[in-house]
Amino acid sequence: MDMAGWFYCDLYSFFLLVFILVNVFKNIETDDRQQRAYIRMLQSTILLLVLDVFTKFSGKGGFVHYFVLWSDAFSFALGPLPLVFWMRYVCCALFPGNEEKADRWVHLFLGAFFANAALSLLSIAFGWVFYFDGSFVFHRGPIF
Repeated sequence: MDMAGWFYCDLYSFFLLVFILVNVFKNIETDDRQQRAYIRMLQSTILLLVLDVFTKFSGKGGFVHYFVLWSDAFSFALGPLPLVFWMRYVCCALFPGNEEKADRWVHLFLGAFFANAALSLLSIAFGWVFYFDGSFVFHRGPIF
């Protein structure tokens, strides 16, 4: 897919998620953990879509290269975040009133999230998950 196709796909997804988020805020009745997890899941997905737009400028030099580098790093680091919030949402539905049991599962996923974030951010220096070659072109790292 070309750059315009990626941009339109991301833009369509962005507006669809914002539309869903606005409707959730309009129709929210209570402030419970399950609804907060759903809202955070939508917000983190929107953030990842915005970061995805910036990662498409690979191959450019100068300031754009560093912007793409950090966008890729944060995109990989925050990639599992919607899954963590989805897991909290599901655990709240499966274990209503038993927050300790739900939190045990979420903490397990949070550990994996932080390990992934550390590897992704360290890839800026070591190229484990991704790296850029001499022409500023993105490549997947050996442990991708």
